[in-house]
Amino acid sequence: MSVEFDKAEVMTFDCYGTLIDWESGLLSVLQPWLREAGVAVPDDIVLLVFGMYSERYTQMRPALLYPEVLRRSWLDIQRHFGIPLNEEQAVEFSKSAGTWPAFADSPAALNALAKKYKLIILSNIDNASIAQSQKTLDAPFHAVVTAEQVGSYKPEKRHFHRAIELLAKEGIDKSKIIHVGQSRFHDIEPARELGIPSVFVYRRHKKGGTGASIAADVVEDLLVNSMQELAEAAGCA
Repeated sequence: MSVEFDKAEVMTFDCYGTLIDWESGLLSVLQPWLREAGVAVPDDIVLLVFGMYSERYTQMRPALLYPEVLRRSWLDIQRHFGIPLNEEQAVEFSKSAGTWPAFADSPAALNALAKKYKLIILSNIDNASIAQSQKTLDAPFHAVVTAEQVGSYKPEKRHFHRAIELLAKEGIDKSKIIHVGQSRFHDIEPARELGIPSVFVYRRHKKGGTGASIAADVVEDLLVNSMQELAEAAGCA
């Protein structure tokens, strides 16, 4: 598929990792605790271990809200590194997602894109956390679809189906959607399976690897290194 920006009316977005810098947010909480416990590991190992444990919960226990996924994942990470369990830290971590920072280019790029497209978030998150992050992003989103609303986590396709249904009520066909994300596993693959053109925002282009995301072999229709590049490609910058 090709990404035909002039024919599209809607952009759907992954949020955490694409618009919100979830890796910096995760590490800002976890690395100080690990160092305090005498555990010295590189950032990418911390992200890999977090991704492994959190993914187990999101795929095997899709009814769990994301704060509970975070809480349980930190307890698992402590066990993984042989650290005495600290429930207070686990609870603190569970409340952190809404405080993670936006990528510097996200607000301006989103506001530029919003002049041409309806913007919809499709996120593996809970309603309360996304409400906080929307304030951080400071952009006019047309709709938000969360894991809490649909009872599952991407790459399961309920987020996409919900967005398609909402748009159909407004007379907007699925063919008018472009999906944007930074996880080939969670975003690019389900978009491709649904016949939706996809843009991969390669936030780790200077580092390589997949960080806290799961690897997948699927190839996106367009790769950009930033939201600013996406806005430029769409003719909105």
